[in-house]
Amino acid sequence: MAAEGYRRITIKAASPFGPIQEEGLAAATITPGELLEIDSNGNLIPHDDEDEAVQGKLVALETIHADAQGTEQIDATYGSGDLVYYTIGQSGDVFYMWLEGSENVGEGDFLASGGSGNLHEITPGTDTEVGAVVAVAAEDLDLTAQAARARIKARII
Repeated sequence: MAAEGYRRITIKAASPFGPIQEEGLAAATITPGELLEIDSNGNLIPHDDEDEAVQGKLVALETIHADAQGTEQIDATYGSGDLVYYTIGQSGDVFYMWLEGSENVGEGDFLASGGSGNLHEITPGTDTEVGAVVAVAAEDLDLTAQAARARIKARII
């Protein structure tokens, strides 16, 4: 079940018209809330280059179809070859994304790709490329005692 009652990846849209929604084919397993990139074949994969600039702030959305097992749509993964619903995050949008395990972030901390579609804390200007910062944490989250990733509210910048 989706944590804290969130059943959608988009928590708050900066635009009164909502986030821009797109569709593309998955070239790997994708979980809603992951940061995505487009591979050389034009397909979607989890963003896998830690602290690298992102092509766009592409975020996987929940599927609009229920699965046979009754899995919450926000938790239902897309398989390779599936049609993926995603959005191009705009400044101010708040999404329910993934924070890497063992991270400890406070509200307002900068987040960049940690690889595998996850985010992690980053200090801009130290060891980052221009365009690497994706979002700021919109809540405190301490995962120092766990290796598994967890969902976090992230505000796109």
